Order: sequence, then structure tokens, then C-alpha cells
Amino acid sequence: PHGPRDASGDQPCSAPVQADWSGFCECAHGFTTADVRCDHEVFTCDERCTKQWQWMQGQLANARGEAAGGGDGGGGGGGEARSVADADSELEQLYRRGKQFYVVGNIELAIRHYREALRLDPDHRAAKDDYKKLKKLQKAMQEAAARLPKTVEGGRKVQLEQRENAELALRAIEAALAVAPPAVYRAELYANLCKCHTALKQGEEALKSCAEHKRLDGGGAGSLLYMAEAHVLNEQFEEALAEYRAVQELDEGNREAREGIDLVRRLQKRAAQVDHYKILNISRSATEREIKRAYHKLAVVYHPDKYQAKDAKDAEEADRKFKQVARAYEVLGDEELRRKYDLGEDPDDANKGGPRGHPGSMFRHMHHGGQRVHVRFG
Repeated sequence: PHGPRDASGDQPCSAPVQADWSGFCECAHGFTTADVRCDHEVFTCDERCTKQWQWMQGQLANARGEAAGGGDGGGGGGGEARSVADADSELEQLYRRGKQFYVVGNIELAIRHYREALRLDPDHRAAKDDYKKLKKLQKAMQEAAARLPKTVEGGRKVQLEQRENAELALRAIEAALAVAPPAVYRAELYANLCKCHTALKQGEEALKSCAEHKRLDGGGAGSLLYMAEAHVLNEQFEEALAEYRAVQELDEGNREAREGIDLVRRLQKRAAQVDHYKILNISRSATEREIKRAYHKLAVVYHPDKYQAKDAKDAEEADRKFKQVARAYEVLGDEELRRKYDLGEDPDDANKGGPRGHPGSMFRHMHHGGQRVHVRFG
């Protein structure tokens, strides 16, 4: 299981388990039972626990009867009948144990039990269906784990590979969730979904997936940190601070929470000064192409050789905006500068002189972040 159990989601044994619920029944005698798929008939755990207990008692009575009868009880026919009954009993036990391992999150043991059950009866429909579903779930989770984005330094090629891996992991996670697994798997799947959406800078999706992981995880420190990062991505700084402080209440010396609070403070300070994303009228998740397109659009509007000023004051304001646009592109158009800017650093501290480009001619080469941009007018 991933994180502590969320007891708030438990229901009393007398409550009707609806057809679109998944989970399991914890019975009074220390065993579990019940169908975990979201395609079952409505039932109560009282009913299922009673049936399971009766079945277990029947198995125990059969075993005691065989021991008292001294084996086959006489007669070859009776022994053959018991052999068939034993095989059926073993098959049912394997299937039930496999389902119980599935419910508690042990895919390997669940698959092993289903496989043994299918050896006894290759046409056992329930075991066959669950086996196929579990294999699909296992494959999807393994693919997602192998593709999850990692925190690495690197140039454009490395970043593109990371983005591609995150998109592939996203598809694998969605395939796993389509199997409708119990909550024990969904907690991990939504944690990874949250990581992918955040890495891809998909703000709204990150908030939804991280919130669901937090619910399934029961508010553990890990889910709180993921939630805080999603809030930061969406520039919800006060909400992010609340999550980081909640982590510190659980673990006063948590380094990630401390660093997260420092980051939020820097971002709040920067937001009060200049926001290059707002200057270009783009979101924080904007791609390189979107950044370039926004820059070109605004550069054409405010370029001194193109802008039709009403008076000297208007011309001065247009020139100021043009320089802001140029500087915003200089920062966001450069991978390293953008990374530092997103971490709350102020790239203007090392360059108080503003943008490097100097507007002038009708056809100009403007260098921004190591790139040459051609802007033609007329």
C-alpha cells in the first residue's frame, strides 16, 4: 500500500456496496472477502462475510470428516468423487487467495495464485478475467515507473527526452486506471499521474491528480509535497505555503518543505516586481514555440519603427513596452535562464541594463538567449 490508509473512506458492514464501488470487506474473524471490481451486484459486507465464514467452516468440517473416516471412506467410487471435490476445493481456494492478494496490493502473489488456478481449470472464467486484468495492470504500472520524469540537469535534448517520457508515462498510467483497480493501486497511480502533470506543466490537471492522490494517501507528507508543487505551478502561493507548513507539522525538519517555503517566498517577491510570462501574455506551461510566437506578435506591435505614436509620451511608453517584451523573451527563450526564473531567481540582477537588443532599422537581427530572431517590417 502507498501511504497510510484513509479510514474516512470506510463504510459499515451493513452499508450497501454499490456497483461502482471497489474495495474489500474486513470480517470480524480476521479475514477479508468480497468482489473488488466495479461491475458487481449490490451487496453488504455482512452478507459476504457470513457466506465466507460458512464456506470456511464447511471446509474445516470436510477436513475433520475425512480425518475421522480414515481417508477414502471405502469404495473406489467414493474416493474418485472426493478427488473431484478436492480439486474443486483447491481451485476455489486458489482463486479466493489470489483475489485477496490483489486487494491488498500484492500483484505478484495474486498472479501466481490465478495462474495455479487456471492450471487446474483453464476455463475458469473469473480467474481468467482477473488474471488478464492483473497482467494488464502490472504491465502498465511497470511502463509508467520506467518512464516517470526525473530531476536531471541537461540541455534541450535531455529536456525533450524528459517531456517525451512523461507523456509516455501519462498514457501508461491512464491505461492502468482504466482497469479500475482498488484504492491500494490508485494511490500510487495518482501519485505518478500528479508527477507527470506537474513535470509537463499542466496546471489544472496537476491540481486534480495531486488532490486525488492526497485523498487516497490520507494526507501523508509525500502527497502534501506533491500538492504544494501543483499549487506553485498554478501560482497559488498561499495554498502552497499551507501545504508545506502541514508537512512541517508532520516532520519539523523536512528539507523539501523548508526549501519549498523559500521558493514560494522568492516567487511572491518576484510576482510583485516583474512577470515575464504576463508581459508576453502566456502561461507558465507555454512551449518554446508559443513563447516565440507571443514575442513576435508583440514585437511587431511595439517596435519603434512600426508603432505609430500619438505623441512623445506615447512613443516613450511604446519603447518601454518593447524593451519589456524583448527582455521577457530573452529570459524565457533561453532554457537555462527560464529554469532559473521558474525557481524564483531574478535574472535581471546580473543585467540591470535591460535587453541586449537595440531597436533601430527596418530589418534587424535581435539576439536573445543565444538565438537570432529576424523581424521584418513593411
